[in-house]
Amino acid sequence: MQISKLRLENYGVFTDANITLATKDGNENGSNITVFIGNNGSGKSSILDAIATGLSWFTTKLEKNDREAQGKFVDESKINVLSDHCIISFESRNDPVLYIGKSLVFLYQDDLSFSLNSVRKKREDNNVYPKGDDSELKSFILQNYLLSPLQQNKNFPIVAYYGATRHTYDTTINNAIQPNNHHKFDILSAYKDALDAKTDYADFFAWFRYREDVENETAPHTSIMKLLEKHTDVNSEIYQSMLAEQKKLQDKALTAVREAIKIFLSDDNSIIENIYIERTPDLSMKVVKDGTHFAIEQLSYGEKSLLAMIGDIARRLTLLNPTLDNPLKGKGIILIDEPDVHLHPKWQRRLIALLDKTFPNCQFVLTTHSPLLISDHKGVLVYGIEKGQVEEVSSLYGQDINSVLSDIMGTASINQRVQSQIGDILDAIQNADIATAKNLLTELEKEISTNNIEVVKARLLLKKKEVQLEKNQQKK
Repeated sequence: MQISKLRLENYGVFTDANITLATKDGNENGSNITVFIGNNGSGKSSILDAIATGLSWFTTKLEKNDREAQGKFVDESKINVLSDHCIISFESRNDPVLYIGKSLVFLYQDDLSFSLNSVRKKREDNNVYPKGDDSELKSFILQNYLLSPLQQNKNFPIVAYYGATRHTYDTTINNAIQPNNHHKFDILSAYKDALDAKTDYADFFAWFRYREDVENETAPHTSIMKLLEKHTDVNSEIYQSMLAEQKKLQDKALTAVREAIKIFLSDDNSIIENIYIERTPDLSMKVVKDGTHFAIEQLSYGEKSLLAMIGDIARRLTLLNPTLDNPLKGKGIILIDEPDVHLHPKWQRRLIALLDKTFPNCQFVLTTHSPLLISDHKGVLVYGIEKGQVEEVSSLYGQDINSVLSDIMGTASINQRVQSQIGDILDAIQNADIATAKNLLTELEKEISTNNIEVVKARLLLKKKEVQLEKNQQKK
């Protein structure tokens, strides 16, 4: 399932926006990732909100097992102030290509088609009511999912929205992993609060505890392996036999989630080896990092946030794709508002590549303020938003951060005052006023690092100018 074209009419700042989203369409080397950039208040998050509102009609029909069930309408506050209605449309490219029997076969069968018209209350008084044109969506569900989600031999697409206000609180984690909670873990539970941008990940941590309980009924528990590490040689026959048995009996769903988390949280400097729940002496979620067992509370906020989000995506995929050997290859649509929040620049740089590699069949729609996120992955589709206009940005792959900041994001790469001082130095060099240039450069080096690239350039230009002037003087 994917959205190939999004149309917004009178939604927020968008009076009439037509946006093509990135889709792989079966091409493994293609891109499923669209990123929106723009100033605060430009409407980036509004685009994700609009998509989530439309997708709520899909999840509601499945959750209620009713093709006639309705999702959300647009809140009045989202309708453009100059209009009394707004429209959100997912437009498919489904041109029929051939007949099989009496049935049409479409080229882009994964494309969603849906239109939602929301109106202000005053229009309702005039017998004009909000309406969802979901006839094609109902047919899409009937054809692909038959509203029988309890059948264990069927896979379903993930739909999820992670807002910029998502939180990972230690108290939430500790409460969620307690026994006797009331969480459900059937297939449709993967859609629970899936489009609530303010998720706290409680369901993920509760699910993790539940699946590990199931795993521990057959496989040697991690705490036992931890004791063996302390009291026996890890190369001994008994330890290696227990380790092999543990790996063989590991829960398939939990293994997929652990692997996804390991991929994202490991880097050249640190390796995540395992994630588990420690039962004694106190119930606690643990992460094995470079051979050391850390409580999750000891991780940085960025690590916890990424662990929870990636773990939650993987959890939903494992629930929805029970027949796939690798459930992380399931399909669906994932919205993330500012995925770079709390992440070190090195992690920002590799984030999109890891999303594409780990969840290759999911369509991602992201927003960001990070130049690293949009310049380090080939094929990502980038749109700039300004004054309600959405414009595609030419490929930024391989561009340096400074050019992305200045040319695309409209932000100077260095402090404005420092830039002005450097400009004065360059003017003095151009005018052959060596004494002034040297004095200005000396004053600037008192304020900023002498290794600053602009300072280094100015110093080289000054030296070159001095040499040139000396040569000119000798010729005379």
